[in-house]
Amino acid sequence: VIRRVWITVVFLVLSFSAYIILHDSNLVYQEVFTRIAIAVSVLFSVNLVTQIIDIVLWEGLFANRRHIPVPRLLIDLFNFAMLITTALLLMNQLFAVDLSALLVTSTVLSAVLGLALQDMLGNVIAGLAIQLERPFEVGDWVRVSGQEGKVAQMNWRTLTIHTRENHNTIIPNSSVARQDVVNFSRPTLLQLQIVMVNMGYQDPPSVVKEVLKRAVVEAQGVLTNPTPEILIKGFGDYSIHYNVVYWIDDYAQALRIHDAVLNRVWYGL
Repeated sequence: VIRRVWITVVFLVLSFSAYIILHDSNLVYQEVFTRIAIAVSVLFSVNLVTQIIDIVLWEGLFANRRHIPVPRLLIDLFNFAMLITTALLLMNQLFAVDLSALLVTSTVLSAVLGLALQDMLGNVIAGLAIQLERPFEVGDWVRVSGQEGKVAQMNWRTLTIHTRENHNTIIPNSSVARQDVVNFSRPTLLQLQIVMVNMGYQDPPSVVKEVLKRAVVEAQGVLTNPTPEILIKGFGDYSIHYNVVYWIDDYAQALRIHDAVLNRVWYGL
């Protein structure tokens, strides 16, 4: 952010210097170039103000002090609106552009662009809704559209998920808005896991449950609070089906913990 501020300051100084030079020159189109330099200087000034607002208001006051993170999409829309409003005022004041005629033209152009870019606009609107509702954040483990992984990035158009296979899956925001989203990081990190084990009828359930419970407690990554449970799921033709129910608080390691549970169960049996 600081780097962007410095770059804006440099360009602001250059544009203002160009205005001073052009104002005292005798060029043929000196007045036109001077107005252009004024417009550029004003736009860079507004851009500098928006970046200062980002640092002081959005990040300093809301995010750091009050712990209310403002979605980046809303900040970008605010900055874009300020720049567009400033540009329209400059066109009207410096170049005598009729804004009413421009409004009619822009309305027709907006309709054409809206039809051509309806998919992209749908993704942007869906992205805005996701940013406002915040069903997940960067770093959360989620399952969306059959893809499971950690949220790596959220932007205007897409959601990027870093999967267990170590690749990025990019999902359009409009698809995310239409799908069921499972968040494994909220409301808490606690996640219930179930492993089914089949045991013969010759083994009494009370003995099997004691052995399985002792085994699963010894598995690395399994929480002792809540306490693991062994529940009978049903009776098959040749075996009794047991559900080994346990809790974890690190979903990123779910597969390794699953392996550890089965490993301890085998040794226990």
